[in-house]
Amino acid sequence: MLLCCALVVVFLASQLLAWRDLSSRALIFDESLYAWTFYLLTGLHAVHVLAGLPSLVLTTRSACRGRYGRSRVSRGGLTWCGMYWHSLDAIWVVLFLVLLWGTRSN
Repeated sequence: MLLCCALVVVFLASQLLAWRDLSSRALIFDESLYAWTFYLLTGLHAVHVLAGLPSLVLTTRSACRGRYGRSRVSRGGLTWCGMYWHSLDAIWVVLFLVLLWGTRSN
């Protein structure tokens, strides 16, 4: 769980670095449909990652305190948090493939 929290921070930092690099290479939001689509899709993904961060931190804190036992009732928060993050994983894979396909079609 702690590794997941660290990976979220690394992802967001790498996303900011990628945006800065792309803007320095003149991939400007206003000048091409690809740039607009790239920034919009990756920005929306970053917003969803930020939105999931509080639940991940709370779930991690609860796990470190030993609050998740064997009963299904006590694992509800862990299950919902996992479902949210796995859905973001799936969306990111699809998004990555779409963006990769977009760069190859030119």
